[in-house]
Amino acid sequence: MRILLRKINGVFGALIGSAGGHFHFGGSSVRATSELGFLSSMSLLVASWLPFIAIAALLIAFAMPMLLGAAVPAASIATAPSDTLLNVVGLAVMGTTVGVYETAELTGVVNSLIGLKNGLHATFIKMVKMSTSEIIAFDIDEKKRYLAPYVHPKSPGKATNARGFRTDTFKPAYIKQLTVIDPDRPLKRSMGEALMGELSPEARLDAVVTQELADHREEIDRRLEQQTVQALTTGTITMTGDDYPETVVNFGRNATLNVAANTLAGAALWSASTADPVKNFRNWSKKAVKLSGSILRNFVLDSDGYDAFRGLEKIDRQFNVLNIDMGKLNTNQPQDEGLILRGEIDGHLIWTYDAWFTNDAGDDIDAISGGRVIGVGNIDGVTHYGAIKDFKAKMQALPIFAKSWEEENPSGLSLLTQTAPLVVPQRINASLCAQVL
Repeated sequence: MRILLRKINGVFGALIGSAGGHFHFGGSSVRATSELGFLSSMSLLVASWLPFIAIAALLIAFAMPMLLGAAVPAASIATAPSDTLLNVVGLAVMGTTVGVYETAELTGVVNSLIGLKNGLHATFIKMVKMSTSEIIAFDIDEKKRYLAPYVHPKSPGKATNARGFRTDTFKPAYIKQLTVIDPDRPLKRSMGEALMGELSPEARLDAVVTQELADHREEIDRRLEQQTVQALTTGTITMTGDDYPETVVNFGRNATLNVAANTLAGAALWSASTADPVKNFRNWSKKAVKLSGSILRNFVLDSDGYDAFRGLEKIDRQFNVLNIDMGKLNTNQPQDEGLILRGEIDGHLIWTYDAWFTNDAGDDIDAISGGRVIGVGNIDGVTHYGAIKDFKAKMQALPIFAKSWEEENPSGLSLLTQTAPLVVPQRINASLCAQVL
């Protein structure tokens, strides 16, 4: 530092000396020639402060990189790729240190994620109801077609029959998904990241938490999809799992709408040239209208049933394939797995549905297959959610509740989601299942 000060003193002494005087850094005296006069003396006095200004500037210049380095580590300024989920769900605003993921934020994120869009549940189960109890109550429509009574004008009015419905109660199976994030994961390159890595460990941890929440949400949505498939094909939902005995929720669909009463045979099979699917649609819809008041506007076919359906010459002449405006086609929408609207015939919308559920053994099970057809009318579908049994959730009604906590030894971040759902078609007789192959 002394060497630096001497150099500064020499430089400024030379500058001042060129004006007719010299400067001593160690003292405060300024000697100027008498010829400069009063103005020159004042100029030298001002100039005497320049070394101090220069020293301050140099100290700031040396200190600034260290200050910036301490405040913004080089590893933390890497930006996440645009295709990560961070920009979508907003996890980046939470911070990047293990243990700072707030319960309310995680719950908000998992409930804001986009679920399965092209499934039976998303298409036909539109309403959501939440209960503050673990027991949920749901109504099943049993409306009758009573006639208005004839009476004499001077007679008192006759009491009419109340709209018929029954109320059932059920304690839905609880779903809990736990993922423990190992400290190694944020240190390894994530899928889609540059080969040598471009994210900081903190950014990778945010991405990992986001992806795990998205996976939890997708698995819950698939469970809701399975419940919907069961309800529409059998009129019941079967629940079973670890520490949960097999339980069947029976919505009481009329037996004439179940597959056993609507299994085609012989010349009526869609694999036969004599088949008449349009006539089948009308007959099935007539059953539903009689029992529920709703026609079966939608018919959902698996691939085998659809191939047989389109292979019939009479269908090929009548089937109205929906026109697709390529300028409006959303190519990002799934076009393979799930529910796809194919066209219209005789006032009925024809859909294909190819979906699978992976069981505990790792095998993919067809949602519907083998020539099954599902007819769907105005079922008034509701997804009920029971209360969350967690003190941090304050036992409130939430579709999905998420929380995290840090494990100390060995180190890890536990991520838990909880939900208690039940899909309910309130007008169950506005659905039907048939076997056409």
